[in-house]
Amino acid sequence: MAWLTVAEAAAESKRHPRTISDACRAKELHGVQRAVNASWRIEDVCLDAWMRGTPCQHQHSNVTPISAARSA
Repeated sequence: MAWLTVAEAAAESKRHPRTISDACRAKELHGVQRAVNASWRIEDVCLDAWMRGTPCQHQHSNVTPISAARSA
């Protein structure tokens, strides 16, 4: 398990950093901020689940997989 910055998550997922930040804010991708307006940190397992379109293993209730968000 590793924590990624928005830039690292964007590089790994081949998406723009703004897409990653927006997904975290919208709770489509599970990320954490240590303070208001702080930078996001994303667990690698959560990013992998988001890229697969499945909920991450520890955040089932309030995270929308990317595939569900696109179809809405």
